[in-house]
Amino acid sequence: ENKVTLKQIADDIIYIPLDDSIKIRFINQVKMTNKSILASTDENVLKFNHYGEMIRKIGNKGVGPGEYTYCAKFAVDDVCETVYIKDRGTTIKVYSKDGLYIRDIYLKDQASGIDAIEFYNSGLFLAHYLQFGDSHYNWTIIDTLGTVRERKERTMPEFSSNWLEGSFTYKYDNKLFFWNPYNDTV
Repeated sequence: ENKVTLKQIADDIIYIPLDDSIKIRFINQVKMTNKSILASTDENVLKFNHYGEMIRKIGNKGVGPGEYTYCAKFAVDDVCETVYIKDRGTTIKVYSKDGLYIRDIYLKDQASGIDAIEFYNSGLFLAHYLQFGDSHYNWTIIDTLGTVRERKERTMPEFSSNWLEGSFTYKYDNKLFFWNPYNDTV
């Protein structure tokens, strides 16, 4: 009954058709920076300009040095455009704005793995998978080399579930907000 129109929440909407020189079956996540649009697909993280023209791939999918096997979730530093790709398990692959591999960040004490990743205040906010039962933390904040700055202990009882609904983050008014589907708190 309480309808909300786009006019009530947005001043303008711009559609940006993306270059289709690389086949995209689906898009997992999109991040827009001051200089570019990045999108994770089933195969790659792709970088476009604000007109939708392909700039480059970020890294490569594979099992070799500097390659990622999974690239659905990622974060990007808006200032220097470093890209942090959450790989399988508890590894984050770090790439330059030119798509070149820089290093791995191996996370210790992250038994359940990382569900969401966001660059914020010169560090990385990591939301943990809560549905697999072995997560000791709701979230962790690390610096860009992997040193833990802060973490929130898990407050809910352990449980296991095959429900794969993930956590979400968003930025608003220079603040970072986090939500997971298992609590009712943002």
